[in-house]
Amino acid sequence: MRSLLHQQIFRRSLSTLVTEQSLSQSSCTTKFYPLSEKSQRIKHFHFKNVLPYTIGNIIQDNFVSRNLNLKKYDILKKNHKNKDKLSEIFETRPEIIPPLIFSFEFDSTYTGGKREKTQVSQEQKNEYESIKNIPYIQTSRGGQTTYHGPGQAVVYPILDLTDFHKLTSKCYVSTIEKSVISVLKNNFNLDALTTENTGVWVNTVNSNSSMKCVEKISSIGVNIKRGITSHGVSINCSTDLSFVNDPRIVMCGLDQYKQTSILNEFNKTELDTKNFDLSVSNVSRLFADEISSRIGISKIDHFTIDNGIDCDTEKIIEEINDKLFNF
Repeated sequence: MRSLLHQQIFRRSLSTLVTEQSLSQSSCTTKFYPLSEKSQRIKHFHFKNVLPYTIGNIIQDNFVSRNLNLKKYDILKKNHKNKDKLSEIFETRPEIIPPLIFSFEFDSTYTGGKREKTQVSQEQKNEYESIKNIPYIQTSRGGQTTYHGPGQAVVYPILDLTDFHKLTSKCYVSTIEKSVISVLKNNFNLDALTTENTGVWVNTVNSNSSMKCVEKISSIGVNIKRGITSHGVSINCSTDLSFVNDPRIVMCGLDQYKQTSILNEFNKTELDTKNFDLSVSNVSRLFADEISSRIGISKIDHFTIDNGIDCDTEKIIEEINDKLFNF
C-alpha cells in the first residue's frame, strides 16, 4: 500500500504537470550570444571531493546574492532620488561577477523544490528521511523531490540571462536539456531525448522485463530571480539507483517512471566502460563546455577546487574569488 506521502505527491504531480511541460517544450531556435563584455568568458569550478549538499548551497548562494546586490545597486542608481538610500545600503558599487558554473558531487540527500515548501509537512519529510536514512533538505529551485548523491554530476550555472540575446527562462531550460542530450549522445552513444516531462531521458530497455521504455537520466530544477540563475541540472553518471527507484519514494512527481545512469545503460549493452570516462568531473566539464557554446561563449576557464574534509566555506569562497578576479 502506498504511503500517505506517496499518494499526495502523485495527486499533486497531475495538477502541476502543465507548468513543468511549459518550461520544457519551448523550441528556442534563436541564436544566443553575450550582450556585454563581462559575459564573453565563463569560469567553471569543479569541486574535486564529495560535499555535503548544504555546503554547496552556501557557496552557490554567496555568488547569487552578490549578483543580485549588483542589480539592486544599478537599479537604485538610475534614479537620483535614491541617492541617500543608495549610500545607506552600499559603500561602493559591488564587484561584477562574471558568468559562473559550479559542479559538485554531493553526499546522499533528498531535496524538495518550491512546491514542497507548503505542500509537504515535516512529518512527511521525516518519512522520506527514515526510508533511506539520508537528509531531506528544502530548496528554492523549481520542481519537486529529487535525489543527489555520489556518482551524480550536479551542475549550477550562475548567469544573468539579461546579458544574453533573447535567452528567456524557457529557452534557458531548453538549452540545459539540449546540452545534456548532446553530451550523452556525442560522448556516450546514448539515445537521449526530451519528453513531455522536464528533464532528459533515454530510450532503453527495462532491466527486469527487457521491454522498450524511456528512463530518466537527468533532472532539471532552476531558480531565476531578477534574471539571475541558480541551481540547475543533475546527470546520473554511476549513481546508486536504489535511492531513486525505490517504490516508496516519488522522484519529480513521476512515480510511473524509473531512472537510469550512464553506467547502468552501459551494463545493459555490455559496453566496455574502459573506453569511456564516466567520472563526475569529466561529465561536468563536457556539460560546461556544451552549454557555454550554446549561449555563445567561446572562452571558458576550468578550475578544480580541492576541497578538503573540513569543508571550510570561507576558504573555498576566498579561493574562488582569487581565481575570478586575479586569474
